[in-house]
Amino acid sequence: MRKDPLKSVPFGIFLISISLTFILNPNLPSDIIEYLKSIEVYGRFIPPSPKLLLPVADFSIYFGIGLILLFVFRIVSKVAIWAASENFSQGIFFIILNRLIINFVKEDGNFIIFFSLCLITLGIAIIIGEIVGYAIKH
Repeated sequence: MRKDPLKSVPFGIFLISISLTFILNPNLPSDIIEYLKSIEVYGRFIPPSPKLLLPVADFSIYFGIGLILLFVFRIVSKVAIWAASENFSQGIFFIILNRLIINFVKEDGNFIIFFSLCLITLGIAIIIGEIVGYAIKH
């Protein structure tokens, strides 16, 4: 079994990203509660409003950049380099997710199309991660 001395770093990046999101969006907790109450009132899924989606976009860019920086650190330092491709693909996914959310909000788009694009992006990120992983190994 390979040991990754940096295995907890992505969780640390996650905590920093979520904290920054809440610090920069102080009304977010009440906005989340308001959104959940609206689902209860309507009894069905309601697409989130821009005041919820834009903080998610903020989180996505912070987390994505952090994961890309971890990828670069792994490559440069050669520490658990076998895990670098996962950090890369996750980072790419979150950075592109940021852009998808911003475009969805700006264009007042269709939520199903937005969700489908997110899944396509996830699939592409996984494929890219596998290719990068193969390139690193060879």
